[in-house]
Amino acid sequence: MANNSVSDEFVEAFRAGIGGIRGKCQLCDRECFENDEGAGDWEVGELEKLRERAKIDEKFVAMDSVSLGRIDGKEFVMGCPCLPANLGEYESFIWNHRKQIAEYIRSRVKLIVEAAAEDENSSDSLTDSLEQEERAKAKANCRYCNRVVPKIGFDEVEQRCRKCAEKLDALCDRASRENDRPKYESVCEEIRKLGGESPSFSGYDDDNLPF
Repeated sequence: MANNSVSDEFVEAFRAGIGGIRGKCQLCDRECFENDEGAGDWEVGELEKLRERAKIDEKFVAMDSVSLGRIDGKEFVMGCPCLPANLGEYESFIWNHRKQIAEYIRSRVKLIVEAAAEDENSSDSLTDSLEQEERAKAKANCRYCNRVVPKIGFDEVEQRCRKCAEKLDALCDRASRENDRPKYESVCEEIRKLGGESPSFSGYDDDNLPF
């Protein structure tokens, strides 16, 4: 990328939101203002003074609109004349080291995701993506055990955590093989507490013997 240049895509990536009728760019200390009497609640003579300063001082810049971006903890004004030089340095560094940065992001996301999965005793293979990272950070409350757990492995439809889901599967398997009616009913009660449906009884009732 050429010196003193920055792509529109890079600038847009760091857009932070709407500004006001004026704003200061912290990358260059320029005072940017919206060159429109109807833009907002100007004080008497405020816009006129800004327009006069802009004619003689490059630190004052008239614009059609003022909106803000943020990078490295500093706010900048979208469209400020300093952006090609100041943001261009950031973009050039990132682009010139894109392979190293991409590898760092993959490794960092992998660690975050694996740590969250380990909390739920999971050894599932998880893809390295920013979406997975956000899910690893996000938490949810299990309606059955009331634990706050990572959203990875969480059943959002049933609002059930991984451990409760594994316990439910084990109980259903046990009930499906139980031949003793009282024990079967006891297991089914535990299944209902976890929001599951009981399998059919595999044994014989006294009034339904096979002979």
